[in-house]
Amino acid sequence: MKLFRLLAAIVSMALIGSGLALAADAPANTRYMVTVNKLKPGSADAWRKVYLDSVVPALKKAGVSSFSMAEQLFGERPVFVNIRPLEKWSELDGPGPLVRAALGQKQVDSINAVRNAALVSEDRYIVNAVPELIVASTSGASIRVVQFYRPNPGQGDSLRALLRADVLPAWQRAKQAGRIAGAGVATSGQGKPGLYIIWTDYTNLAALDAGNLLLQTMGEPAYALFQLRLAQLAHIEESGISRRIAELSY
Repeated sequence: MKLFRLLAAIVSMALIGSGLALAADAPANTRYMVTVNKLKPGSADAWRKVYLDSVVPALKKAGVSSFSMAEQLFGERPVFVNIRPLEKWSELDGPGPLVRAALGQKQVDSINAVRNAALVSEDRYIVNAVPELIVASTSGASIRVVQFYRPNPGQGDSLRALLRADVLPAWQRAKQAGRIAGAGVATSGQGKPGLYIIWTDYTNLAALDAGNLLLQTMGEPAYALFQLRLAQLAHIEESGISRRIAELSY
């Protein structure tokens, strides 16, 4: 299973705006809906254009408080991931945002025609931010490195405690030193339950040249102990890198 079929972006680069990803403040809402779109080769330009010209303006008009689009940089391509807050389940009971934006049926059909022509597959699921394990990202962060962990049976609480005790302080020191833009943790729910999604945000890809962030921040002895404890609690399923598309996000 590919990276963005597992989570996307928490990646969408995402959890963004008023939400997880590149927010300056801790999110008030903690539940987000992630949509992962795998596209046909050569269709990315048309996809971007219909979102820029029609979909994103309609989402704003419909009152969707934030929206983030990211593109997978490695592995399957083109793969685009978008994420939006889902404050109440009842939001999904009524008409979709294109209808709420009062677009005419002809315009809605035109948007859907472009999207459907480009799509190979679409996946949708819920993620839940863990506010106590988020170091809010500064503006300008566009690169997200994500790792997806599956807790071993009965070890979810212990994994969270390890992240709180060892990883969170390292992230805080790294951000203060200017090594990262932010970082955080979310868990996956309906659609893809049970994963711990751990991400680190950077302003650019060049920041990755510095090497293993946690090793540098913790020091070798502490990092080795952390790795040993982590292996007892969970196993990694996927990892990857995405880039936020600023013009398709707000």
